[in-house]
Formats: sequence, C-alpha cells, structure tokens
Amino acid sequence: MGNWVAIVDDDVANLTVASHILYKEQLKVSAFRSGKELLLFLNHNRPDLVLLDVHMPELDGFATLAAIRAQDALDGLPVIFLTGDEDIGTEAKGLAAGAEDFIKKPFVPEILLLRVKHTIELARLRSDLASEVERKTNEIIMQHEQIRNLSIAAETDQMTGLLNKVSAQEAISQRCREVGGILMMIDLDSFKLINDIYGHNAGDRILIRFAEIIRSAIRTTDLAGRMGGDEFVAFCENMKDESVINEKSRYINDEIVAFAKDFLGDDLTVPLGASIGAVVCPDEGRDFLTLYKKADEALYSVKRSGKHGCAFYWESRRPNVGFAASGSSHAMAILEEREGAPEALVLSFEQFRLVYRLLVRLNRNYTIRTAFILFTISGPQEQAAAATDRFCKIVAASLRSSDAVAKSSANQCMVLLLHTDIQYGETVAARMVKNWHHAGDTYGCDVEYEIEIL
Repeated sequence: MGNWVAIVDDDVANLTVASHILYKEQLKVSAFRSGKELLLFLNHNRPDLVLLDVHMPELDGFATLAAIRAQDALDGLPVIFLTGDEDIGTEAKGLAAGAEDFIKKPFVPEILLLRVKHTIELARLRSDLASEVERKTNEIIMQHEQIRNLSIAAETDQMTGLLNKVSAQEAISQRCREVGGILMMIDLDSFKLINDIYGHNAGDRILIRFAEIIRSAIRTTDLAGRMGGDEFVAFCENMKDESVINEKSRYINDEIVAFAKDFLGDDLTVPLGASIGAVVCPDEGRDFLTLYKKADEALYSVKRSGKHGCAFYWESRRPNVGFAASGSSHAMAILEEREGAPEALVLSFEQFRLVYRLLVRLNRNYTIRTAFILFTISGPQEQAAAATDRFCKIVAASLRSSDAVAKSSANQCMVLLLHTDIQYGETVAARMVKNWHHAGDTYGCDVEYEIEIL
C-alpha cells in the first residue's frame, strides 16, 4: 500500500467517493466523520496528508486545522481543505490558516488524485530539504567546532592548559597596549630537583598543579601562560596595588608546598616554591618585551634574596650602583656587611648551595679543606621542626664568622667549616650537639650528623 491519506467529512457519501478514488490508486485511506475523531487518531498516527472538510458541526475545519498546527509533533503535516463553497474569502482564510490547497466538491477524480499526489510529493521534498539543511548545518557546526578546537590547541600549552609562549606573548602584548595592569614572571623554584629525585612523571604532576594554582590566583578576565619549562607569566589588568600581588605570591607558595607534601610526602626536602618578578604597565612601559625584561630583573632579585617571594621593578627606585674607574673602595664598601658579624654566616638553602659550589670549584685548584656537616633532627614532625629551628640558631652562634650554616629542610641543618680537617670537624659537630642539649630546648628530639671533607 502506498501513501497514507486521512479524510474528514461529516457527509458519508463524500467519504465513500473520496476513499474509493484514492484506494483505486493504491493509497491507504483512513476516514473520519468529525474533527475530534481526526485529532484522536493523530495522537498516535502520522498520515502523509489530511483531506479536511471546511464545514462540519461542533469542530469545523478551521478549528481542527488550528489544533493540528498547535502540536509540534504534527509539524509539517500537509492539510488540503475540502469545500463546496464558491466564496473566495473562504479559500483565502484557509490558506492563511496553513492549508496547502483547496479541492472543490463534488470531486473530480483526476483533480483529486493530482492534487493529493502533488501535495504529498511537495511535503516530502520539503521534509527532505529540511533534513538536508539540518544535516549540512550540523556538519558546518562540527567543522567550525573542529577549527575552534584546533585553534585552541595551537594557542594552548598541551600539559598545563594555559596559553603557550607565543600566544601568551601576543595576548599580553595586546592587553599592555590597550589597558594597564601588572605583568608577573613566575618561576617554580627547585623544580629540577623534583625531576631528579622523584622522576619526570611526578614533575609533570607538580607542573600541572602549579598551573592550576596560578589560574586560581588570578581573575577569569586575566591572562596566564607557560613560557617553557618551569617559567610562567600572568597579566592582571587594571591593577597597580603591590600588596595584592604580594598576597597572590603567598597564596601560590602556600598552595604548591601543601600540594607537594600531600603528593610526595610530608618528609619532602626539596625547597619547592615560587619566585615572582612583577612590573606595572604603563608606568614602566607598554611594550611586552620591555616589561618582560624588567619583570625578569625583579625575579632575579627574588632569587638572590633566597627565593619564595615577590619583588617589583621600579625604575625610579633602582639604586645607583655604577662606579668610577677608581672607585673600587667604594664598590667594596657597598658589598661589605654593614656591621661586624661575630657568628657564622646564616644563609638560605639557595645561597648555601652557591657558596658550596664555589668552594668545590676552589678546591679543584687550591687546598681549602672544607668540612661539610649534615645534622638531622629526629622526632615527631612538629617537635622536630621547632627543634631544628632552635638548633640552627645555636649552631650559628657557636661557629666562627668564616663558617656558614643553612636550614635545608624541616628537620635538617647544613654547615660549612673552612680550613678544617675531619678530626676538627668531628670535634665541632660534637660540640654543637652538646650545646644544643645544654640549651634545654630539644623538644624531646635527638640529633645525628654526617661529615665529609670537600
């Protein structure tokens, strides 16, 4: 059986004639005597066409058509009005209401068949066209989405999800030209040690989390990017307050240390943290590379001061450190300590490492005989941390001014004794332990040490 036609007419004779004409042409026919019967039928069926009488009791053709057009499920269902009316106004009203065509009664079989077949074919073409348009539209949307994703991928650092070096420079350059703000260079301190000690997989996880922390420290309207390795940048627009950036620095440092200890263990000895160099735009310029270099100089000052902090570059605040050709005495005076230093030189871990490396280099050409001592405080975590702080102070006060001391982790302290042999180093180490015990602030902890001669 071919196409399906529903016929509605309160006149049984008309139903019979129309059904006979259509059935002879292999069309499936469903006949109804009222609009209500048709609407009930359409709740569960979808014919290809409805032939609808205009004049019927209770619910006429116009009301029935309005009910059909009100249902989304029947969208696109073609309806042809059947009428014996000669009034042109009736036909105009029907077409305006959404009817596809009119067929006059009594029926002319050839006209009835042609209009039914043409209307069904036209409706099918419209449906096919709509489907094709929808398919093409979805295809274009998918292509645009793929292009957008490719564009995002080209602009994004694959590991961290932040802007990559090129796109970060371009985006921040544009912001610097258009608005003011603060450019930050952010360096993940001691990251190489994470890779060396815990492996690159752990290092990658630290980097990913570090990027997440940077993103959470700035606003959604601000920019952040990875310049490569453990170096990042961020731009906070319409901002000049140094205290806000200092607070962000504390937040970033606290969060990355907390995560690292949770991820790698509370006994983490690597001095992980963040150093930040910042510069204000447009006060220090609008060119990205100029600002970047100034932020880098500020970052370097943080590194020199022991890392894990923030510094701003201000051209107006830069000290005049230029000297005349004969001004070596003046230069040395600036480099010297301002007051006498009767006790050992207390250094940060990074400063201690630089001194250690210098002594190793010197020892290749000269006999320096430097003793390296590593003290380890054992005990409950909180007590050991407090005991280590106290121990470092006692050691610094007990050593010569030519020696150096640094706290290397929560429960370890390192010492460099210049011009020392192993025997004297043992004597000094034992004295340090004795002084610590005599001071009484051991917090119930104990101390062990190891000695090496460089």
